[in-house]
Amino acid sequence: MVKENCYEPYLSREQFEAIFPGKYRYAEEKTVRKSYAKSLPVFCAGCGKRMVYRYGLYRCDDCGNYADAATVEKAVKDAVDKEKKQAGELEAEVKAGAVDDLRMREAERVSVKMKTILAETELEQVQRVPLYDSFKAGEITEKEYNLRLADMRASYKALDGKLSACMEERTRNDKTYSVKNSWLALFAGETKGSDTLQRYVQNVTAEKGGTVTAALKEGTEKEKLMRALGREAE
Repeated sequence: MVKENCYEPYLSREQFEAIFPGKYRYAEEKTVRKSYAKSLPVFCAGCGKRMVYRYGLYRCDDCGNYADAATVEKAVKDAVDKEKKQAGELEAEVKAGAVDDLRMREAERVSVKMKTILAETELEQVQRVPLYDSFKAGEITEKEYNLRLADMRASYKALDGKLSACMEERTRNDKTYSVKNSWLALFAGETKGSDTLQRYVQNVTAEKGGTVTAALKEGTEKEKLMRALGREAE
């Protein structure tokens, strides 16, 4: 192919790489590092403050701690890959019905609590009628009636709150002990759109010796599922 106003390069890419090894690779990797590194939440293990990203390094302005961006990314990527592998294995167990019995037992336990609360609520409602009759008959004063009625309403409101909490617990348990578990959905689910490390990371801690620790998201939901399957959290 011939292009006008162009000339043959003095050096081929192979020759350039031989003279300046790593220049092309560094330029390509630098673009990738920037897209991840600038937004990863990296904290200093020494003082706990968030480290600042500058020129391929995370630095702590207070204690002088620093970590190479490539090291941070590798540690995070390794942690995410390990988590995805484990999530895939546990998802297969859940699909096979390994936690079905526990989910049913939890649902029954919450149902019993809800029945007790509903019974108490009904009792509160029934007591309103004789209270009003006592007031109309002049057996209690208006002030006493209003005070006792206010107590009943407060009790009813508290019971309503307990009932709502039970319903939320039931919904939460149904998700936790199924493939809808938020940890499984994040690490074993299909990736939609661009997949970045930030999607999985809660925070990252960097020590002076170069040790990097990544805390990933949805750890609580993972622990619940692990216990349900008789596994110890890593």
